[in-house]
Amino acid sequence: MSWCLFEKVAFKESKEPNDSRLVAIGKDIVKKCAGNPLVIRTIGGVLYTKDTKTEWLSLKERQLSMLTRNEDDVLSVLKFSYEQLPSYLKQCFAYCSLFPKDYEINKQMLISLWIAEGFVQPLQGIQCLEELGDQYFMDLLRRSFFQDVEYDEWGNVISCKLHDLMHDLAQLIAGSDCSMVDLDCENISERTHHVSLSAELDSSWKIPTTLLNANKIRTFLLPMQPIHRVVLDKVDHEAIISSFRLMRVLDLHNTGLHILPRIIGKLKHLRYLDLSKNEVIRKLPSSITELLNLQTLKIYSCKRLEQLPRKLSNMISLKHLETGQCTGLTHMPSGIGQLTSLQTLTRFVVGTSSFEMASGGLRELKDLNELRGELMIAKLENLRNVAAECNEANLKEKQHLEVLTLDWSREGNSHVTFEEDEALLEGLQPHSNLQEFHIYGYRAESQLPKLKVLRLEEINAIEYIEDSSAESSSSLSFKGNPMNRGREGKEFFLCLEELVFFDLRNLKGWWREAPLVTNDNHGAAASSQRPLQKKESMPSFPCLSKLKIGICTNLSHMPLHPFLEELELKNTPARLLQQSAMVAAGANLVYPLYLSKLKVMHIDGIKDLVSFPEKGLHHLISLQHLSIENCPDLICLTEEGLKSLTSLRFFNIRCCEMLKSLFKGFKHLTALEELEIKECRELDLSKDLEENVMELQCLRTLRIGDMPKLSSLPDGLQHVTTLKDLQISSCSNLKTLPEWIGNLTSLQRFEVLDYPQLASFPRTLYSLKALEYLEITSCSKLFDTGQIKKCKNWSMIAHIPEIVIDGEKM
Repeated sequence: MSWCLFEKVAFKESKEPNDSRLVAIGKDIVKKCAGNPLVIRTIGGVLYTKDTKTEWLSLKERQLSMLTRNEDDVLSVLKFSYEQLPSYLKQCFAYCSLFPKDYEINKQMLISLWIAEGFVQPLQGIQCLEELGDQYFMDLLRRSFFQDVEYDEWGNVISCKLHDLMHDLAQLIAGSDCSMVDLDCENISERTHHVSLSAELDSSWKIPTTLLNANKIRTFLLPMQPIHRVVLDKVDHEAIISSFRLMRVLDLHNTGLHILPRIIGKLKHLRYLDLSKNEVIRKLPSSITELLNLQTLKIYSCKRLEQLPRKLSNMISLKHLETGQCTGLTHMPSGIGQLTSLQTLTRFVVGTSSFEMASGGLRELKDLNELRGELMIAKLENLRNVAAECNEANLKEKQHLEVLTLDWSREGNSHVTFEEDEALLEGLQPHSNLQEFHIYGYRAESQLPKLKVLRLEEINAIEYIEDSSAESSSSLSFKGNPMNRGREGKEFFLCLEELVFFDLRNLKGWWREAPLVTNDNHGAAASSQRPLQKKESMPSFPCLSKLKIGICTNLSHMPLHPFLEELELKNTPARLLQQSAMVAAGANLVYPLYLSKLKVMHIDGIKDLVSFPEKGLHHLISLQHLSIENCPDLICLTEEGLKSLTSLRFFNIRCCEMLKSLFKGFKHLTALEELEIKECRELDLSKDLEENVMELQCLRTLRIGDMPKLSSLPDGLQHVTTLKDLQISSCSNLKTLPEWIGNLTSLQRFEVLDYPQLASFPRTLYSLKALEYLEITSCSKLFDTGQIKKCKNWSMIAHIPEIVIDGEKM
């Protein structure tokens, strides 16, 4: 396990190189790291920048020769890693000492702070400081100065944390220059330039004299202010502002600010101002536009803020204007479009012509082509000249935008026509790099010919997607889609790549047609409404690659999706899965390889699924990930249903309480790398996998748990010598581990969890030379409490580099 971690951080391609000498040095270094993940990551990050064996040997012999598990020794290694940083990264890292331990640091906020402090300077070829700051951040992350990273759905880093020892190092390096102080501000010295408060402000807080006297302060941060709104009527905001004329960074978020003092305009050096979550503030003083160096202005969630200053265009350095959730804003000031350096403008509000002050329309967006991230355009119902303004908005040139939201509030604006809505939607034409497109309050019909992603979530009123019977409040209507419902599998949204239906509990089908009145034998009107069970009523999505349907309990039919790559069905009727299989089984000349491109399939919470479909799954030749969870009536996985899954690499079965047999289908899963079977209480793997598991010669990971009928591990498992990770948990009837476990020569990680009957280890465990990590939890018969290393079982595992017993690292 330690070597795997080292590989990822020390080598350029995150895997073992061909240089055997370098590998040997690396393994010696890993041993000296004594299984400490922080040290391994940190040293690996240093070695990543070293290319020669001489440099690696030097580090091993000089820096790690005396390393023990003592915390002071670990800190010395971290300090050595810090000393290898270029100077521009050193100050960026030290600045992180202003945040409390275990604090989740937002990446974009941190980069903006670095830029405001002047830590990020332009380089030849890279003039965008945000891009350069991003490189700084990723460099520190790669060197393991950051950890616990959170990512967004596109793989971008959102936030990170510092390990406690890394935080200690940052404080040590920063010294008195950066001080995180309590509310009485006692530790501030004359040398302090950057201050953060380690506790949240309360209504009784008065600014300490020590803070007011520290007139060289350039940074004032409040990282501990709560998420919920606070009322701090007694905080003297003016005293804070007037005392620190050299301020570059000022954080007053969620401090109960009613009126921002006019003196704010005197802070000529200010580059970063956070006023967010002051929900009672209604207006910003005009003097704020005198802050010609201000780069970041955060006013998000100032919900009663009605307008921005008229001369906002004077703030020529402004790059980030965070206006999200400023729902009280009535318009954008005329001239905001002159701020061509703007990269962040989260909410743009279209105003009406009734305001006394000039209101900027969509044409203000024309030259703001550096905008990136998210943009919401709100109150679109206020547009008057739709065609002209949509064209002037110039969205097609905003290549950095990732998320665009269009919002019609419909608050008493009867002059707006549905045709204008349609013209607006078709006229905006966002750049093709856009990754998400959200629409609220849209009322027109539209063909949306180029739509790639459609998500409908939590709309209980919808019964049909298309309803030609009449105007209906229980359907969505997309005019112009070439559906031609009388023919088989007509195409629906030609360019759609992703379709998500979630929590549409009343959705019944794709369309409901107008009733046709005929004279039948009974003289009554007969409806021509086509039954959705017929194949000709199924829409086809020719480009669909991702389909997710969740909590649609009344949906009667799946769409045709011949080239689907990812399918997720959650809390749906079993018939949807069965229908897809049936269509594949009867695939005609139009789609001869139906489902052949499917790579990922997740099945979750299908309560009435009894067996995995036997027919129609022979086309799943590309399936690599299969997950079946929370299907309480599932009894078996048949061989016929599994034998075509020759590309399957990851298989997960959980919470299928009635599952009794996997049958012989597993012998066909020859590409399987990871298998997890848990909480299948009727399943006895010792019988099911006895012979079939021998064929799994690519298996790397096996996790089994919560199976009381399992009395012994399948003997065939001893032949799976590729196994690297084995976890056994909560199998109450399993009393011993077999001696043949010594045959698993590639095993690196072994976890035995909640195994109360286990009294000893097999003697062959000592022969597992590749084993690097052993975890034992709730195995009370193995060791006497408090005397673990004196027990006879300890000698059989003492050679393993990393051992964790009941959560404690040995």
